[in-house]
Amino acid sequence: RSVRGRTSRPSATARNPPDDRRPSGSRLVFLATGIVAVAALLLLYLYLFQTIGANTALAMRPAVSDERPSLVVLPFEDISVDNQQAEFAAGLTDDLITDLSKVSALFVIAPETSRSIQDPAVSAPDVAERLGVEYAVSGTVRRSRGMIRVTAQLVEAGTGLAVWAERYDRQATDLFDVQDDLVQHIVSSLKIELSEQERRTITRIPTGNFEAHDFYLRAEYQNVGMTEPVSLRRSLVAYRRAIELDPDFAEAYAGYARLTVTIWRRDYSEIMSSAMAKEEAYAAAGKALELDPENARAYEVLSVIQAVEGEHQVAVTSASTATVLQPNDAEAHTNLANVLYIAGDLDRAQAEVEIARRLNPALPTELRLVSATVAFAQGRYVDTITELNAVRETMPRSELALEHLAAAYAYLGQTDNVQATVAELKRVLPITNLGYYQVVRDNFGTPEQSAQFIEGLRRAGIPQWPYGDQRRLEDRLDADELRAVVAGPIWKGKLENGVEFIQYFESSGVFAYRSTVSLLSGRVEMDGDRLCQVIDGYLLNHPTCGYVYRNGSDKAHPDLAFAYVSIDAVKFFSVSR
Repeated sequence: RSVRGRTSRPSATARNPPDDRRPSGSRLVFLATGIVAVAALLLLYLYLFQTIGANTALAMRPAVSDERPSLVVLPFEDISVDNQQAEFAAGLTDDLITDLSKVSALFVIAPETSRSIQDPAVSAPDVAERLGVEYAVSGTVRRSRGMIRVTAQLVEAGTGLAVWAERYDRQATDLFDVQDDLVQHIVSSLKIELSEQERRTITRIPTGNFEAHDFYLRAEYQNVGMTEPVSLRRSLVAYRRAIELDPDFAEAYAGYARLTVTIWRRDYSEIMSSAMAKEEAYAAAGKALELDPENARAYEVLSVIQAVEGEHQVAVTSASTATVLQPNDAEAHTNLANVLYIAGDLDRAQAEVEIARRLNPALPTELRLVSATVAFAQGRYVDTITELNAVRETMPRSELALEHLAAAYAYLGQTDNVQATVAELKRVLPITNLGYYQVVRDNFGTPEQSAQFIEGLRRAGIPQWPYGDQRRLEDRLDADELRAVVAGPIWKGKLENGVEFIQYFESSGVFAYRSTVSLLSGRVEMDGDRLCQVIDGYLLNHPTCGYVYRNGSDKAHPDLAFAYVSIDAVKFFSVSR
């Protein structure tokens, strides 16, 4: 899953054998990275303008509290003859926001909010005024036969007067010069002095290969609001092609790192194995920083990996560096808030949440989830519920939201809401159980935060074992009996849901498992009368432990002799040799 540095559970093609009906990729490992495009962006647009109307969306104000000039960059309109340059126009808009966001003396609204409030019926000054910022940048893009025409203007919200306007007719390969000129004119019009670092980062040409840049824009465009495997694969292909065309394209490496860390943390193993995705993300982020030591996105990717691996203070440093390099990047501040939450610095985490909320008043799902987990850890359960109910409007099956909702309702004693939420959580994740959360407790922040969360789940009635399985102590195999059933034999049987499996054990403790949808291997360990399995890359290599019972006739699959009950499965089997 994507919040809190929690590892996700294996997905359909490489998941742990226990439960082959578990939803693939739904466990958000680190929702706050700010490095991952959120599925909610497109849904948010539909929600804001089709459900509550454009005026309500525009009424959200970031409550700018500092004295910096503030502005919003509206999506540049594609006015090409064929209207087929949406990727190009979106890329120009995002690049302009990114460059302006590097200017510490400016306050710049996040691109998600800019996209969500696009409405031809509302003028640029009105958009700026309703967002509580002083200026709006708007423009058009036309691209045809190797030429581009870009128009842009900077408008003052209060008066509606254009502070600056310009039109550029250039070769398409001169796009980066146009972008630099746009930034320079906007900044100078607002009488802002750039630092040497800001000037250097803004004027750096990302690539000299215009075709590579086209593939990069295609990858970024696919990656906005898309989480289904088809779109993610297209983005991977486009990033790789951009890198092939220009092996020194730092932003392409950073984008590729961002996508592969998403695949790793959400466990899209149908696209790439978890271990490979993590390795690719780490390598690509490192390459991006080798080429561009001031690449904020690469620092965010590294902070994700570091936080998940328990290197909390190093992760805080990486995430903080990203916010220094991109002071107006709401995703970077969201990511830092999440890393601080994991490290247990809740006051600073909440401060970063507030910064992100001001920069991105559209409040994307990623930000709301981080805000909710921080609020929960601080004991602000009403705020937690408010945020998570908003999350469920766009992600009704979010396990993270349902888990924290159940725990928050339990602490508030709202029995009816607890029961309804737990019932929904069990529909989404039938095997939910306290044992799982107790194994990965170090991924919920400090031990105190973890204990608070697990206690809330216990009060909500989450069972200790999957499916609420309860068996008689006298049916449990002792250590000697257990050793006999794993000392070289073969298990053949069925999971709780009827999926057939076969598992081979070697005397060395190595095992191989196969079902109709899974193929994996690992090793078993004995802990007294507990049987533990370790699968590389799963649950940060934590062992998944449980007990083996004689399967009585009153249990499911009475034709099978034994039942193995662990934190992520109930497996019924008989032994053969």
